Amino acid sequence: LVGVCGFDPPGGSMMGAEKRRTLMETMSAAGPGVLGRAMSMLAEWGRRAPKEPHWQLGPVGVEPALQGRGIGGAMLDRFCQMMDAEGELSYLETDTEANACLYEKFGFVTVEIAPVIGVPMWFQIRRPAEHAQQHTRPILFHLNRLRENFDRPGIEQFLFGVRDNLRRE
Repeated sequence: LVGVCGFDPPGGSMMGAEKRRTLMETMSAAGPGVLGRAMSMLAEWGRRAPKEPHWQLGPVGVEPALQGRGIGGAMLDRFCQMMDAEGELSYLETDTEANACLYEKFGFVTVEIAPVIGVPMWFQIRRPAEHAQQHTRPILFHLNRLRENFDRPGIEQFLFGVRDNLRRE
């Protein structure tokens, strides 16, 4: 896997009762206070999320050795293209200023910076109407550039998670 671009549709990911129970048991076993801190964090995130229907972006990440090659940008371009096509609001939280600056390049706007369990968090939204006219990095440019570095062009698989063996050494 070289990159991941996770997202949840409006209404969020629906976790069943069994998975919730397992998650709670795992966090409780992780050590004193872990469950309480996790619950506080989730409550703060939920309190700050937009009230209107929105897509939740994240996690987004690229294997460290492969960063700086346009993989993350291509994934974000694809996500933004989907949001623009559907006219959908998107939202994210991040705990680094560098990430917040990166997301701003794709049209996200910081609506709040606040500490959550002692960690500064940037809360950002992206409205497609505001960004559609400014979007100057078409997805095909990135896809063609990325294909030059990979043996097989299975681009949809690549954008949302591809095996290392696709990388040309």
